[in-house]
Amino acid sequence: MGKLEFLEKNALWIIMDPWESTPFEEDIKKYPNVDLRNAMVTEKIAKYIPRLKHALVSCQDVHLDQPVKVAPALAHLPNVWYNFDLVKAYAREHSLRNVVYVGFHHGHCIITRPTGARAFKKNMRHINLWLKKELVGMLPGDDMAYNDSVSESYMKFI
Repeated sequence: MGKLEFLEKNALWIIMDPWESTPFEEDIKKYPNVDLRNAMVTEKIAKYIPRLKHALVSCQDVHLDQPVKVAPALAHLPNVWYNFDLVKAYAREHSLRNVVYVGFHHGHCIITRPTGARAFKKNMRHINLWLKKELVGMLPGDDMAYNDSVSESYMKFI
């Protein structure tokens, strides 16, 4: 069994911020096609999900008192919102020592959200962190090399 196949069956896969539409007005103004770009990555993630034994969504449900919806293709998965205690409990309950991040956005929220890589590095150092780059969205105009270097300080790429 190769590393990827092992992780598909024995890791917690966290899908960060798979919104139906971006709730941040400033992002829409700055990146008018961000939802279209995100939808393409979301479709790839949805097609990949059947290969995974442990997958959770981490996505807020309200922004500025407005409801935020998870992309329909991923809405059937459990949502831990940004609650690190729920993620930690899931990992412990299932004896998982690996976490794989996918979703949005590379070098940003996958690291900085309360359920992101930084929280694991701070609170559960024994967990191995991974990033499946083919299933991660980039913000338009971001520098891939820079985001890679930021992400590599927290996790390995698969």
